[in-house]
Amino acid sequence: MNLVTGATGFIGQHVVNHLFLKGSKVRILTRGTNPVPESWHNRLEVIYGELNDHDAIRKAVKDCHTVYHLAAEMRDSAKMALVNVEGTRCLLEACVQEKVRNFLYLSS
Repeated sequence: MNLVTGATGFIGQHVVNHLFLKGSKVRILTRGTNPVPESWHNRLEVIYGELNDHDAIRKAVKDCHTVYHLAAEMRDSAKMALVNVEGTRCLLEACVQEKVRNFLYLSS
């Protein structure tokens, strides 16, 4: 299983579509602010939550071998540290606990 954060963003959509082409199983973690493309329905698992939501993160990472971390807060400067720093830390901690083999991170 592959987890993609930031999947509904520009780069994330390309990553998810590439994983589909490879025949990979895909799960996404999304806040739900951008709609999941219609063509993805019934092709992936969707977990709704924030990067600093420990329960959502644990659920999203469970049984994943690769995490593509593409999510970031780029507009609201008041939320940037919470999402970009603490959210990434929370995600990394969950990956260590779940023994995720690969963690790919794209920083904005």
